[in-house]
Amino acid sequence: MRALRFGLTPRCWLLLSLISWSATTLTFGQESSSSDEPPLSPETVLPDLLHRDNLSADIRLALQNYLREIEDIETELQQKKAQATERFLRAIQQLAPEGTSGAGQKLESGLIGQAVVQGDPSGVVYHYHPGKLFPHSKIRKILRPDNPDVESPHVTITLTGYIVLREKTAVKIYHAAGGVNGDHGDLVIGNRRLGVVGDDTAKAVIYETELPAGKHAITWKLTGGLFQNNLLQIKDAKTDKAIAVGFDALQKGKAVLPVYRQLVVVDHDPLTWSKASDPSEWTHLPLNWSELPQVPVTE
Repeated sequence: MRALRFGLTPRCWLLLSLISWSATTLTFGQESSSSDEPPLSPETVLPDLLHRDNLSADIRLALQNYLREIEDIETELQQKKAQATERFLRAIQQLAPEGTSGAGQKLESGLIGQAVVQGDPSGVVYHYHPGKLFPHSKIRKILRPDNPDVESPHVTITLTGYIVLREKTAVKIYHAAGGVNGDHGDLVIGNRRLGVVGDDTAKAVIYETELPAGKHAITWKLTGGLFQNNLLQIKDAKTDKAIAVGFDALQKGKAVLPVYRQLVVVDHDPLTWSKASDPSEWTHLPLNWSELPQVPVTE
């Protein structure tokens, strides 16, 4: 039967005890006073084990199992914290005063999301204002300040928000992202994927389509290892005016989970990027909304 303490069998604890005893008695050639010896625990045994090259197979396996179990416990704890926080945010959203929840909930301007580096949350949260330039320096210099021009590590920034339309609206959606070697931008509105730019395809596209009336979730995912400049804007095709985009409290809460350490506001002047103001750099792409590929809704 496995011992409950630290997930090690009694036999392994006996072996660890012998190692700890030998380290304190044989090494110094004399028996130490029991009152001076720290109690046997991972904190007292592991430092010695980790520096030994002659561990037996049983001890090495016990050590590996222990470290793996602790890692699993910590991962499960982080997941449970994230789930609890999300439940709390949803409860707050449901209890909001009348007129501020659901489709009528007040939105904060822009898109928001956290950067993930090689699969791990970075703690860096980006607040992007549509229509503004998202320069590569905001990614490279912040996420890898020591080597900003090196294509490593792999980064994903998932920005979310909403667009609310009172009626069916013809729109022009400016989408620029990506570079080479897998750098790309993926845009989803509602449950429809409008397109992916970058990598070995067009880097700047204007989607022309009609969005149905209602509140539509926006997910803009930037993925890459080096990154170039990025931009996203939704305009009314008839008036050529920008349509407001914003995020709610729940999306903001998700952006700071499971770790938060820095907020980066992205609102650079797009005119500082020659491509943004040069019509010849943009590819026009008419789209039929009803024929666009559907994707699972994750909100």
